[in-house]
Amino acid sequence: MAKPTIRTAGIDTSKDTLDVAIQGEAGTFTVANRGPSWSRLARRLLQAGVQRVGIEATGGYQRGVARHLQAAGLQVITLQPLQVKAFAQMRLQRAKSDRIDAGLIAAVTALVDADDKAPPDPRFDALQDHLTFIEQIEEDIARIKTRLEHVEDPRLRRIDEADIKRLSLRRDRELKRLIAAVRAHDDLAKRFDLVLSVPAIGERTAVCLVVRMPEIGRVSREEAASIAGLAPFVHQSGQHQGQTHIGGGRARLRRALYMPALVGAFRWNPVLRSLYARLTARGKPPKSALIACARKLLVIANAVVARGTPWQDRTAAA
Repeated sequence: MAKPTIRTAGIDTSKDTLDVAIQGEAGTFTVANRGPSWSRLARRLLQAGVQRVGIEATGGYQRGVARHLQAAGLQVITLQPLQVKAFAQMRLQRAKSDRIDAGLIAAVTALVDADDKAPPDPRFDALQDHLTFIEQIEEDIARIKTRLEHVEDPRLRRIDEADIKRLSLRRDRELKRLIAAVRAHDDLAKRFDLVLSVPAIGERTAVCLVVRMPEIGRVSREEAASIAGLAPFVHQSGQHQGQTHIGGGRARLRRALYMPALVGAFRWNPVLRSLYARLTARGKPPKSALIACARKLLVIANAVVARGTPWQDRTAAA
């Protein structure tokens, strides 16, 4: 039995404006990306019979209108830019503008099977913003440390060293506040503790997995790897065997897994130690082996949350 047709709209988001296309209507219209305009937009979409709205992810500028439309009763789908670009290429659409993009987003949204997708959890908005703030402090510390390598003047060195100390203290304080905010929610606290039970995963990585990956424990191992951009993509055509690469996904989540994968592969996690040794013995480059370890670490964390039981070292039990 065919599914009933769902009328969709597409929104191309920028910092100040929203370009909107409604499926089946000619042309597009533009509204301001601000609260009062969101209310008017929701009314207009509902009056037009729109049920599902697609919005392209644009660095957080889409978040406010997405939450507002959700609250108004519309189903909101956040699309990755790659999805919209691939659809445009499939249609041989080379011209690009905000209005054209809005129409493409509406068309893609009509094709997305979103029946099994839970709506985004608004609790993660503030948590992700807080984690981004901590990550940016860490990036500032790394930049100052790099600069310090080339500073000879004692006075300037003291300034840089003081800045590193000040930012490090701020990072530690904010991380404690973020963990407390996560623990304030019983379900998130449980996820945090389960992830933390995996050897080589500390509090910094655990909070990143919980906050950056709300889907953890509810997706397959393949989907988890793809979300983090750790899924291997094969490049093969005919007799040509290209190199396998990773790519896409959530870059900040992926970066958070590299250091735990490194320490786990060399010391703390027996599964990762075995995997790293096996891959390098087969001739895999160390970097490729570490990426495989990062992927395995994410798969383990996902499985632990899915089962609802802490990590158990089955190799030791055997």
